[in-house]
Amino acid sequence: MDAARIRFDALQVRWQIAAEDLRAFRAKTARNAPFEVTLMTRENRAGEAFCAFLRTIQGRDFGYGFPLSFLRDSLSYDDAVTTGPMSVISFPSYGFTADQMAELSGKVTR
Repeated sequence: MDAARIRFDALQVRWQIAAEDLRAFRAKTARNAPFEVTLMTRENRAGEAFCAFLRTIQGRDFGYGFPLSFLRDSLSYDDAVTTGPMSVISFPSYGFTADQMAELSGKVTR
């Protein structure tokens, strides 16, 4: 396993854990509790670190049209680096249709 794949997996898991911690906290506590800000910051930083790393290895532009929850929970390393069709098609992001997502998930043409 190469170093990029290991880093990809570690950053994605870190982001998933931060998001789950925030969801669990919100399920138990009233919103706007002081600790919620800390958890939101942690999730945002984990997501930013993952997306920054993704920009260095990507085969396509994931900054356009792909929901963050898809990148966090469903994107595989192989799909991140390929310029061919992805193995899965993301659910549509707000303002996008299923056909547009199929096009974004298809072969990269540059």
